[in-house]
Formats: sequence, C-alpha cells, structure tokens
Amino acid sequence: MPAISRLLPSISQPALLNSLKKLSKYKLSLWVTATGASGFLMISPAISASLLSTCGGIFLCSAAANTFNQIIERDKDALMVRTMDRPLPSKIMTHHQASVIGAGFTVFGGLMLYVSGGVYPMSLALMNIALYTLVYTPLKKKTQWNTHVGSVVGCIPPLIGCLSAGSTLLLPQPWLLFGLMYVWQIPHFYTLSWLYRNDYNKAGFKVYGIDDASGKKTATASMKWITLLSAFPLFYSLSGLIPPELLFATVFPNIVITHKAMNFYKDPNTKTASSLFVNSLWQILVLMGLTSYYLCNLRPVEDFNSKPSLEKPDE
Repeated sequence: MPAISRLLPSISQPALLNSLKKLSKYKLSLWVTATGASGFLMISPAISASLLSTCGGIFLCSAAANTFNQIIERDKDALMVRTMDRPLPSKIMTHHQASVIGAGFTVFGGLMLYVSGGVYPMSLALMNIALYTLVYTPLKKKTQWNTHVGSVVGCIPPLIGCLSAGSTLLLPQPWLLFGLMYVWQIPHFYTLSWLYRNDYNKAGFKVYGIDDASGKKTATASMKWITLLSAFPLFYSLSGLIPPELLFATVFPNIVITHKAMNFYKDPNTKTASSLFVNSLWQILVLMGLTSYYLCNLRPVEDFNSKPSLEKPDE
C-alpha cells in the first residue's frame, strides 16, 4: 500500500483502499476466483502453493478487467445511481491513476499465473482481460445480446485453473465446467439487467430486458435457461463422464433455484427477481464444486497428466 500511495500521492490511504476495492469489484473477483479454484481442484485436489498462486493470479486479472472496464465506462457510470460513487465518476481518482492500478493488477496477476502454471494459463488470462475490455465492454452500447458474449469471459477462469494444475484443454472435463458456467450466466445477468433497467437506459446501454416493463419476457427467458441448467447434471451423467451420483447430489440446489425462477415467472417484481439473482450466486458455486468433485474422483488425477509409454509391456 505505501508504494501505491507514492504513485498516487493525491489520494489518502483510506480513500485509496476503498477505491481499490471498488475498482477491483473485490466481491465479484473473489467469486470469480472461486470458480477458477474449482477447475484447479478438479485436476489437483489438494491445497498447495500452486493453488494459492493461481487463485491470486485469477483475482488480480479479474480486478484488472474490472478496472479497465470502469475506465472506459466512467462517463456512463456517472449517469447511473448504482455506479456514480465509483472512484472515477466521483472524481476521487483520475483515469490515468486508474490505468496505473489496472496495469499493476495485470502484470502481477499474469506473473502469479506464470509462476503457478506457466505460459498457458497466463496467456489465457491476459486474453480474457482483452476480451472483456475490447469486445464485451463496447458491445454493451450496441446490442442487447452482449450478455452472450460477456458470458464467455466468465467461463474462462475454470479453464485457467485447469491449465495451472497441469491439465490440457483437449480433454472434455474442463469444457463441462465451461458449459455449466455459460448456461448459468445468461439468466443471472438477464435478471440483473432487468433489476437495473432504468439505470442502464439512462446510460444508453443495450441490455436484455431494458424494454420489458412488466418483466414477463425476462422471467420467461430466465426460466428457460434455468431449466436447461438444471438438466445439465442429467446430461453429464448420461455422457458417462460423470457418475450418476452427481444427479442426486445436485437435486437440492436445482430445486431451490427452479423454485425461485418460477416465483419470478409467476409474479415478476423486484423482490422475486432479487431473490433469484442472490440465490443463483451460491447455487452455481455448489454445482461447480460438485461437478469438479465427481470429475476428479471419476478417474485418478495422474491420468490427466499421464503420457503414453513407449516401453514394451512385460511378456
């Protein structure tokens, strides 16, 4: 912190700490880190220095993407009630100062991933920062389907975790986590967009549900995606890649989230939408954790990294 303070002398330490928390969206970044850890633990199910370095790297890269996003959208953020107190629109920090912080997050996050897993997880993380900043962020002003592009960004951390643990993306297992995350994000962000549709409209963002005053369209679409998400354990079990125990282990979280989605569908309002949004946060972590656990225990960890032997078998 003292080093950062010297780079940003005009900001007091308490204000700087608060600004770093807001720039990084630390709660979101911690949640993203948890999804990345599920990928790592699927391949290497043990607490290790490599796991901790991977988690640190994913957190910092997520913080970097969030920082660059706020730099680009600082004028839009000033128009929305829920974002106008962020460091840039509130003039606590300049965009040049935020750029220094974002660059620092990027460099140290990339280095931590390089230390834990080498060039591949580092490269994937840096690519994801670019995808979020240069592709998804501009699309928010152009099309309501930006969520479907942005959801790809949210699926990358589990893949980074897998690579850091020594896996390859040529195996199907990492992509099962990817698919789960992708389908979950659509209704999650549909609900968020609907809840803050007035703010988004003022800022000129084109998000799904912005013209859905009744909430019926958003609730119907969310219900369809959540039904698909709840069916994933069945699909995965039938594929033979995950034992059928996953199907039974995920019954409770899927029943809860389906119930919340049904409430939103029957009576679209702020209360039912908020309940669906909040409960979806823990539901996906449970689904990711259980899927990772059963994938890990389906076959020995060594099998992920084993190379074919060139020796002749004993006769």
